[in-house]
This record gives sequence, structure tokens and C-alpha cells, in this order.
Amino acid sequence: MAIQDVNDNAPEFDSPSVRISVPENVELGTAIYAAHASDPDSGENGEVRYSLPVNPGGVFRVDASGGQLTLGKALDFELAQRFSLVVQASDRGTERQLSANLSVLVEVQDANDNPPTFERAEYNVHVPESLPANSQVVQVAASDKDTGNNARLTYRLLGGADAHFGIFPNSGAVYLR
Repeated sequence: MAIQDVNDNAPEFDSPSVRISVPENVELGTAIYAAHASDPDSGENGEVRYSLPVNPGGVFRVDASGGQLTLGKALDFELAQRFSLVVQASDRGTERQLSANLSVLVEVQDANDNPPTFERAEYNVHVPESLPANSQVVQVAASDKDTGNNARLTYRLLGGADAHFGIFPNSGAVYLR
């Protein structure tokens, strides 16, 4: 007498949700997480397949048989700092298929991928020769689209200008030496 398995167990993830952190400059195709669900049924009733029913912008891919989550599109912290997606594990039941969902919150980490830009391409200043030393002659300003330490700016003069002028590294204020 042979006993046949009935598909009476749905796949199960270890946890209903997970939070992962991914640098914005990670290469396409890089595995960023391995989803894993198990199903105690036997045969096709216990064979688990993975899919992404909720995948904002199609940014992510999942390997149907292995559950590896990868990037299908480049991340950009300046456009989106987090994504909420759902990895679904479904068995291959012959009579009916059962499934379970894993909620994945992907937090994008900023990388220093944007150069600073000055507010103006050129600063023209007329400095009277009677101006006393340590007088401010111009205020330059730049910004960086990155965040945190990646957006912190330090100003300095190049090309020998520092013989007559100085600059405050944190503010961009140029003064007469």
C-alpha cells in the first residue's frame, strides 16, 4: 500500500519580514539577499518556487528556484531611499498551490557618487588695493547631491592664489591675506 502526499502545508519563511541595507553603487546582478522558504510536503507539493508579486519599478529580480534576490536596475539614493517588495514562495502542488509571502524592506545606502557643483561657474571680483588684510572679498558656494558625510564640503584654493588670498575651508569665504 502506497500513501500519497496531500498538499496540506504551505511554504514557510523563517520570518514574515526582513530589512536589508544595500549600497546604491552595488553592481547589477549582485545577490543582495537569499530568501528561503521550506515546505514539509513531498514531491511537487513540497517544491518551492519564488516570485516577486510586489516589485516597485521592476528594480529587483528573484531566482525562481533558489530565492536569490538581485538587482535588475541600478539604485540611486538621491531618487529613492527605500523599497518595499514582496517575495512569494509557492509550492508546485498538483491539485492546488499554496504560498507564503515575505515582506522585504530594502534601505538604500548613499555612496559618494555625485561631485560638488558651484552655484556659479565663475566668480569675478574687483579688489581695491586699499582693502585691509583679512577682509572678505567674495563668498563662494557649492552643493553636493549626496547626503551626510558624502555631502560635506571643504574649500581650498588652487593654482598659487593662496599667496594673496585665503579661504575658510568650511564656509567658502575668500579673504585677502
